[in-house]
Amino acid sequence: MSTEELVITKDSQIAVTAVVPETAFQGQQGESHKMTTGTQVVSAARPAFEGDDVGQKQTTLDEHLSDEMKVEFHDTNMDEKQCELFATMLREFSDLFKPGRTDLLKFKIDTGTHAPIKSQPYRVSKVEGDVMEAELGQYLDLGLIKPSSLGQSTSPVLMIRKPDGGVRFCIDYRKLNAVTIKDSYPMHLIDVILDVLGKAKQFSTMDIASGYWNVPMDPDSIEKTAFTSKFGLYEWLVMPFGLCNAVPAFERLMENLVDLKWRTCLVYLDDCAVFSDDFPTHLVRVRQVLERFRAAGFKLKMKKCHWGRSQVAFLGHIVTRQDSCQIPKRLRR
Repeated sequence: MSTEELVITKDSQIAVTAVVPETAFQGQQGESHKMTTGTQVVSAARPAFEGDDVGQKQTTLDEHLSDEMKVEFHDTNMDEKQCELFATMLREFSDLFKPGRTDLLKFKIDTGTHAPIKSQPYRVSKVEGDVMEAELGQYLDLGLIKPSSLGQSTSPVLMIRKPDGGVRFCIDYRKLNAVTIKDSYPMHLIDVILDVLGKAKQFSTMDIASGYWNVPMDPDSIEKTAFTSKFGLYEWLVMPFGLCNAVPAFERLMENLVDLKWRTCLVYLDDCAVFSDDFPTHLVRVRQVLERFRAAGFKLKMKKCHWGRSQVAFLGHIVTRQDSCQIPKRLRR
């Protein structure tokens, strides 16, 4: 402890506290009350749509959100009371599980003085065209893209066949990436992250919903995202997949946002793991991380979040206090 005098100015934040009920400390000595199953629902109210079919749309949306907001406590090492405390806290953050965007970053594409990229649309089959049309309609409805009127820079849509026979909508940004000035922000080594997590006893993992789409495009770079298809020319209003600087830009944003890394949580792109040695500390740390996500405007996907576990899947590995092992590719989702 230092004896040096320190001047604290008015309105300075010197600590962060959270009230933890005494019941949170119950069940720490043993696991006789461990829960293996359990589901709670966090309310996610949403304003009604305008228009004649308000009722029908609102009912459909409410049903969808209710399904999205189910909190799964399967395989947790928390007892019943601790699960209830966790669910109560998550209800305070129900707004985190609805669509939104951050205002901390506007993604910019820097191509220097290079001329705009020009490409013709690729040919597609009937099935691929149907998928493309459906995807474009969904992106327009969600406000992710808009029709492009300038078309100064265009990249082609590329429909990729998946192993299960389905079709994935992608954009071939290789020409644009080739002339983009690269961002060299580093990524952490996964082994280093796993070493830190392996020292903890309790874990919660969070997944940012449509991570890149939480980041709006810089207005001056929107036209550079333009893509051409058999259904016309469009451009992105949010950061799309496939751009060479999307990964480093998103990682930098996440690490600047979650300033608790290495002590409270670890982030790797749109995945976040909170770790601790006991439940009361864990509850406080999860709250700290959720508060930062809320302040940034990020949204989480509840179905991919896991709370209060003694072992957890993270970055393709099963992490426990004793060890971590890689998940076989055939078992990954």
